[in-house]
Amino acid sequence: MTTNKLERLGARVRRLLLERGIAQAALAELTRASRSQLSRMIAGRRRWTPHHIEAVARALDMTPEDLVAGTDAADILRANGATVEREYAEQLAGELAAVTARLQGAEAELAALLKERDDSEQAKQALAADLEKARLQANTAAAREREAVRQAELTAVDVGKLRQQNATLQREVISLRGVAAAMDENITSANQQIVANYDAWQQAEAERSRLARLLGAASSSATGAALFSGLVGLGIGVGLGSASRR
Repeated sequence: MTTNKLERLGARVRRLLLERGIAQAALAELTRASRSQLSRMIAGRRRWTPHHIEAVARALDMTPEDLVAGTDAADILRANGATVEREYAEQLAGELAAVTARLQGAEAELAALLKERDDSEQAKQALAADLEKARLQANTAAAREREAVRQAELTAVDVGKLRQQNATLQREVISLRGVAAAMDENITSANQQIVANYDAWQQAEAERSRLARLLGAASSSATGAALFSGLVGLGIGVGLGSASRR
């Protein structure tokens, strides 16, 4: 089927939506199809399937035959059932593989962020230890300065050196506090990114489950059973591998 034929069917769907005051987003919800998928079929950039024709017809309260009557998409409903089911199963399998790949990518990114957070926590602890050490050193230097003042034997030069050492240590304390504050900001940012990636992972997991259910429904025909077994085995194997890493 050529792009022009698909556009004629898409034009009919677009006209019916306009007449009935239904938005494409609402039609996607009614047909349980993704917005981008439905939009590409209406625009003629993707082949219509019997499944989507029947879903759109139900949403528009008409029969699939009436929906495609007089269009070049009518042959889709007359196509061999096994061929249609096989193409639809292959399409769902491809989408399932794509969602699984995105899910694996999200899991890898989540693992990297968790490691980065752990590394940041360790670095923060090390900085806190350095800060405490510097504070103790500063206190010691201050005590030595006070002792030097009390000791008349110490010369003015010795007192000046101790004051310089104390000032240097105080600057180090301030610097370490600044670094510790920056590390706190980095850890906060990493935690926010982890939450965002976890949400994305949950969405991808839900999408993968939905596609797996659609694939199971598509494979219920006798002619598509053998292909379904192989595709489901592939999808479950990838899904279990992802689950084990979590």
